[in-house]
Amino acid sequence: MKKTILIAGLLACIVALTGSYVLGVKTDEQKDVSMYDLVSKDFFAGLSGDKSALERALKTCDGILTKEPNNAAAMAWQGAGWVCLSGFSFSAGDSGTGMDLWRRGFARLDQAAELAPGDVEVLITRGMTYAQCGLHSPQSKSANEYIQKGVKDLSSALDKIGPEFATWAADERGQLLTTLADGLQRLGRTDQARAYYKRIAAELPGTSYAEAANKQLQR
Repeated sequence: MKKTILIAGLLACIVALTGSYVLGVKTDEQKDVSMYDLVSKDFFAGLSGDKSALERALKTCDGILTKEPNNAAAMAWQGAGWVCLSGFSFSAGDSGTGMDLWRRGFARLDQAAELAPGDVEVLITRGMTYAQCGLHSPQSKSANEYIQKGVKDLSSALDKIGPEFATWAADERGQLLTTLADGLQRLGRTDQARAYYKRIAAELPGTSYAEAANKQLQR
């Protein structure tokens, strides 16, 4: 499985989507600092190839988890970060370390979901990681299992967000809905996939997401 090709894309989606959710629900009165506030800048830099920045983000997660061992959001970001960090190892030819980080990352994401199964930030982080990894892997049983997990998490997140989803930026809505649609299509759940493609075309006209959705609907 060629894991290095999907790392940047999947985590770019994760950062954008979790950021939209976390920042969207905060009010002026809320003084708490979210995981997005703490790690997103370094994650973005890591996506651009700055390994040191990604390691700083992971160090931030480590620090929070030292104080709050059951912080599910920190666990989820840490797990996604390990998956991303595995890409650097694979690219350097260190497949042993890469595979270890890959497995640890998904185990950590699962642990976060077990701790906070209804947390939207956790659902999106785990869902996007699983779905995008499966979608960017060759067709196989394991790839489909990844997609199934991702689709389930993202569907749950969408249900929990509810009407507020309409207030999200077009990119965030497009990324989540397209990942869901593509995942369902890959799993052979064509009717459900088409329903999402129609939704994208209707709700995001004039965007690249709508253009891609319309192409799928014309097939």
